Amino acid sequence: TSPLSPLTFLSPTSGDHLSTMNTNPPKRLTSESAKDVILIVDDEQPILDFLCKILEAMDCYVVQVTNLTQARQAIQQYTNLSAILCDQRLPDGTGLDFFRDIKTTHPNVVRILITGYVEMQVALAAINDGEIFRFITKPFLREELETVVKQAVERSRLVRENQKLQADLVTSNTQLQEGNIMLEQALSSSVKLCLETDCLAANGVWL
Repeated sequence: TSPLSPLTFLSPTSGDHLSTMNTNPPKRLTSESAKDVILIVDDEQPILDFLCKILEAMDCYVVQVTNLTQARQAIQQYTNLSAILCDQRLPDGTGLDFFRDIKTTHPNVVRILITGYVEMQVALAAINDGEIFRFITKPFLREELETVVKQAVERSRLVRENQKLQADLVTSNTQLQEGNIMLEQALSSSVKLCLETDCLAANGVWL
């Protein structure tokens, strides 16, 4: 495994250049606002470079880290992650344990496990248990990687769109309920006024 390196990010507009992240970075960067944000967790720099190059070509905004401690920092700093690609074997734990930890706290982030051939049964079991969305094996096939990432991004978009529709529906229902309450209050006041008028008329008092 390679030494632990600072938390870094790669923008699709910056070519292959890696920049060290600020100590207090914004949670949402302007350059990433219209892009799908992907976090890659792997302690081998050649694999990070390979994955970043492919995802960069897919117009994704890539955040790359080399261990799980940095990964946990990244998911707190980037609130609009679409997907995470995480290696199974890392210096400070396993990718699957990491995914289990964030499954409840970040359920909408699509989880993709990077694994070796000998661990395929573990990965398949994780899919069946709902721990991960997909897995990709080393060595990578570019076409397979692109397909899995596209599926993950599309799933993330659908989840976000569904959440927005649900939020809009809740807002509409709330506004409708408030409108109904105001209408009921207006009707109640109108009925009360009519009753009072009828009562006064019955007693020979006219307004």
